[in-house]
Amino acid sequence: MKILQPIRPDIYGDRVEEFSTAAMAVHLGNHLMQHGHELGYVTSLGPSRFVSGSRIYSTFPEMPEIQAMAESFLLYRDYGYDVLQIHTANFATFKQIHKYIGRGDRVVCTLHIPANIGRSFWYHREDLLELLKFPRFRLVCVSDSGSYQPLAQAFGADEGSAPEGWDRVKVIHNGIIDTGRQVVPFDQKINRFMFVAHLMPSKNIKQTLQMAIEYRIPCLFVGRRLPQKRLSPHEEAYASNCEELLAANTNIIQHVPYLPYVQCLDEMARSKCLIILSEIESFGFTPIEAAQVGTPTIWLGCQGIDETMEHGTTGFRISRKEYKFWKARRQRAAECFNSVNVLDQEEMALHVRQRFSMGQCTHRYENLYTELLNA
Repeated sequence: MKILQPIRPDIYGDRVEEFSTAAMAVHLGNHLMQHGHELGYVTSLGPSRFVSGSRIYSTFPEMPEIQAMAESFLLYRDYGYDVLQIHTANFATFKQIHKYIGRGDRVVCTLHIPANIGRSFWYHREDLLELLKFPRFRLVCVSDSGSYQPLAQAFGADEGSAPEGWDRVKVIHNGIIDTGRQVVPFDQKINRFMFVAHLMPSKNIKQTLQMAIEYRIPCLFVGRRLPQKRLSPHEEAYASNCEELLAANTNIIQHVPYLPYVQCLDEMARSKCLIILSEIESFGFTPIEAAQVGTPTIWLGCQGIDETMEHGTTGFRISRKEYKFWKARRQRAAECFNSVNVLDQEEMALHVRQRFSMGQCTHRYENLYTELLNA
């Protein structure tokens, strides 16, 4: 099968962060190549990012996205590709696809979006509705809570009033990248918890820090693992709200404003557990990475993490209904921290590897492409 993927580097320059939309596209393509498929890329990334044998159609980094999309459709048709696979985190891509798609084109658009749909979606809602009318167009949502559920709610599909073509919306979980890391036994871990503040509401960050201080639990607090040039609104909020708290408790809290992806995984493996007291998550990807190396997660019940983690196997879930107030939640999180050693680390790692491996992800895409070829 011949598959063409346009891949634009993300907003962080010509580097591709390992968990970004572009990186997921690259890893999927490399796995498809290993399964015997032919892969072509429309990209400004160098050939070193791709498996040997890939066909690279170069674009310029500064090329407007709409021009790159037009180029992708032309190459898809001219070189006889079976499927055009597009990865995006931007609702505006719907409009660009709609501008160039033909009735016979087999197009799979994978949508990586947060759990809370914003104004951008409503602005491009009609573009998606029009695309769903094309018989060989498929929209892939990367997870039930991360994409599918809010889309279904927005369209009324969760109440049985789905629009035309809603059966063309599929769900495929992202595959975790095999880093080659092994499970680190509890007796070799540092007696601390770790949390990453990126995209977490500032009030949840402050509550997590207060829990560490209140119960004297050492904590590694990572601001972000994205090389952004400026702080996001969330980061600005925690920087101002927590500055005094951090300065007064350096004996308990180790604060690292930015930690690159690979180092973040290393520190995760060395930590006793991960704590995520966030009330909304798009996809529980960080806890999956932690479970791979035997680091459990203590999380506040929310759709994104509930979907990927299993209470009592990969960590402990704190019920928002049972623990309504933050004081009770903090106490419960501290109790869970002292109990994580009872968890079976090998079972924890096996749980996520069986469900969220890149191999499983690739197999699901293969089935989707085959369905499209037979449509």
